[in-house]
Amino acid sequence: QSVTIFLLAPSYEELENRLRGRGTDTDESIEARLDMARQETNYVGHFDYVVVNDNIDDAANKIMSIITAEKCRGARNTDLLEDVLKVNKEMEGK
Repeated sequence: QSVTIFLLAPSYEELENRLRGRGTDTDESIEARLDMARQETNYVGHFDYVVVNDNIDDAANKIMSIITAEKCRGARNTDLLEDVLKVNKEMEGK
């Protein structure tokens, strides 16, 4: 029962600026990473959620919201739901 999140840079230009701004990669490495990012973007439709990482705090909050929402999904709480329904039936019988 996995949930997939595609973390997306706001643009390829911004991704390139971030990679170059780190000053840790060669031009060849950066170009390879940008090519990989373009290829990976083709699969965005296979993910449950997409979060644009335009602001780190906003992106983190969105991811935390996704996690919270997924924890509350009825399908993930079948034991709790069965207990509630059992109590409701017992209450109706009184």
